[in-house]
Amino acid sequence: SPRRVQCQVDLPISNGCLFLSFDLDYQMREVTYPFVGLENQTGGHPLRFGMFSDGQMDWISRSTWDLKMSYEKGSLVTLVEGSNAGRNISFVSRDAIDFYENLWIRKIQITNTGPTPKEIRTFFCPDFHIGGNEVGDTAFFDPSLKILIHYKRDRYFSFGLLH
Repeated sequence: SPRRVQCQVDLPISNGCLFLSFDLDYQMREVTYPFVGLENQTGGHPLRFGMFSDGQMDWISRSTWDLKMSYEKGSLVTLVEGSNAGRNISFVSRDAIDFYENLWIRKIQITNTGPTPKEIRTFFCPDFHIGGNEVGDTAFFDPSLKILIHYKRDRYFSFGLLH
């Protein structure tokens, strides 16, 4: 088990240009770019993460999940452990921002803790307010790259999946 530093407040990560902060429910509340502290691209609205299985959607939050949020010791890599005993699901998630590129990386390991196999789907629900307001945000899916791109004027945010 990795050594960790336990957090009781928001969990921020940054490379000096791209800044992300997760609240105590593991919802991304701040995305500032290209200057740390300016142009919060979420307007304080949560960018949520959740799981769907057995016909039920569960957004990750302290109300339905047991969450332990920390950093890997000596790093700005988050270490978040979550479990939902009623749903028989647990996960370990790590978030980092590349030092050289403005790139956020999340690695998730999901475990079915129940006795029977099940399909578990993950969801990320961005609610951007690019440039500090919600008017004019646009998103599209690029099927050739298999990424979702959100943009307004000269700000672009893309989301992809590797598995």
